[in-house]
Amino acid sequence: MEKNTLDLIKTDVKYKRDSLHLSHQVLKQESDFYQKIIIFVSLASGIFESVKMKLQLHEPALDLLPIILTSFVCGISSYVKFKQYAERQEVLIQSTTILTNTLTQLRNANELSDEIIHSYNHSLELLETSLYPDIRKKFLKISQRNMENIIKNENAYFKNVDNVRKGLPIKKSDSDSDTSSEAGLERSSSSDDVLTEQELDISIPSDNIKLPIINEEEIINNL
Repeated sequence: MEKNTLDLIKTDVKYKRDSLHLSHQVLKQESDFYQKIIIFVSLASGIFESVKMKLQLHEPALDLLPIILTSFVCGISSYVKFKQYAERQEVLIQSTTILTNTLTQLRNANELSDEIIHSYNHSLELLETSLYPDIRKKFLKISQRNMENIIKNENAYFKNVDNVRKGLPIKKSDSDSDTSSEAGLERSSSSDDVLTEQELDISIPSDNIKLPIINEEEIINNL
């Protein structure tokens, strides 16, 4: 489809910029996962070495454990370096920044110009060079669905605003139903925590109940 208007180009740049954000998010999650493993295993190895020195443990099997843990950390570090997480994230950040600048330029423009078209073509080139075709296809599809839902919710919101101004009933969006269902679950869970007097087996004394009169003389005579 040919994009020959500002609105079409803005929408196209927006969801393609979001696809870069999604790809960067996935890379960061993978990188953080391996970094956490390195941190925890290194910490465990250091604690084990300190305990072994403090307790003066000299068994051969215990001497092998720090070597195994250190080798495991080196292997994970080599794998992270091989995957080039930092370099790939840096490329995505730079491309995202340029696409964001292009989107700002489109929002400030009143009509198409040669400069805007040049920036748009440069953004498309960055997108194609930042992601492999199969990965680009995956994240573009996800970003397109997200953009469709955002536009749908925005249209429903502005329609509800017009209905409120006209005094007409409003229609709940999907996000409202999700929020209400979550609130209903919270209310039901909180109501389950409240127990009745019968469940607690608490008997509240009434003011009309008369206590028995104790005769002190009879108690003394019995003693």
